[in-house]
Amino acid sequence: MLNIKMSKKSLKNLLNTLAKANNLNNGYIYMQITRGDKGIRNHGFKMYQDQEPVLSAFTVSTVRSPSKYDTGVTGTTVPDRRWEMCDVKSLNLIPNVLAKHEAQMLKVSKAIFVRDGVVTEEKSGNVLMIKSGKVYSHPDGSHILSGITKEVIKNICLENSIPYLERPFSEIELLGADEVLVTDTNSECMPVVEINGMRIGTGEPGVVSKHIQRLYEQKIIEQCGALQ
Repeated sequence: MLNIKMSKKSLKNLLNTLAKANNLNNGYIYMQITRGDKGIRNHGFKMYQDQEPVLSAFTVSTVRSPSKYDTGVTGTTVPDRRWEMCDVKSLNLIPNVLAKHEAQMLKVSKAIFVRDGVVTEEKSGNVLMIKSGKVYSHPDGSHILSGITKEVIKNICLENSIPYLERPFSEIELLGADEVLVTDTNSECMPVVEINGMRIGTGEPGVVSKHIQRLYEQKIIEQCGALQ
């Protein structure tokens, strides 16, 4: 539906230029692409096939907090009220925004979506459950946005003989897990040590979580240089 003519290499060069122009050393680039503006507002898209999409992007400076990987964070479960096309990266984020607000009101960091008793994902990341040394994630499909970080961790597990299974798991299973991780670009592999006021495992980041985070950090160093 989007007629994107720019190559991946050209886009990468453009974003690198943006990062340098903003002196971005630690942080991220937020980018979005729309199908463009062709006069009269119209939900149909056939008439837009020949127009150029609009690319917008900006930088955000952040400070990495490695101490959180040693202590972990807390979370809550919230009803998954989103639509049936969660695998589409879009700006339809009202349920995510409301979930984050609910988490803030409860003074916790993570809001984990539950749909019909099944854990889908976190408001802005994926959820991994660890039980008896095995890592579980919700299968890719219309109920989750398959995150890049999750895919990197999946490959890390496969490369390092860490059992990785993709199957739906329930909220009850989540609360009874040995360890829980939320994965996304900013959080990396963040241990969640308490959910709904209930301790997860020992209440501290577990052995598997720490091992995965160390391996993930190695991947970052390989591609981006030393961590700061």
